[in-house]
Amino acid sequence: MPDTLKYTPVPVTVADDEILLRSIDTRHIKKDKITPYAFTPPLGRTDVSVMRFRYMSIENCKKHGKEIAYKAKNTFMGFAALRCEAAIAAGVDVRDSRAVFLGHADIIFSYPKPPKAEPNQAPEDTQAMSEFRTILKRLINASKLFLDPEPSSEDWRGEEIRL
Repeated sequence: MPDTLKYTPVPVTVADDEILLRSIDTRHIKKDKITPYAFTPPLGRTDVSVMRFRYMSIENCKKHGKEIAYKAKNTFMGFAALRCEAAIAAGVDVRDSRAVFLGHADIIFSYPKPPKAEPNQAPEDTQAMSEFRTILKRLINASKLFLDPEPSSEDWRGEEIRL
């Protein structure tokens, strides 16, 4: 991908063919596989942050990923990459959120993660959790994991991001 694309105006609409990068740290992987936690919104929220790779350099994406991991007292490991159209097909929406920073977007769930089912909980509550888990599985299946063999370095040392 030519670097010139990184400096073009960033449209508000996230194109279906755009590659979205979700920063992955030690909380998000197990045995080099993406866990559901990687795409689970924070408690009480419906949004999961991603970066619009078409408009950000890999080094800038890594810089943001390292900052996020550091704030959470974790170690940056790499990215989960998926196309916007695959995220939408999984059952979520994708929206530009440039107020955070230019090139930022959010994967938006229809509702926050439901609480864990209690023994006497209503069936609709457990169904909501089942639907939520299904969406998470779809997001994971639509994603490709790109690990950085030298996560502490400033530049990206992993495989070229291609889908």
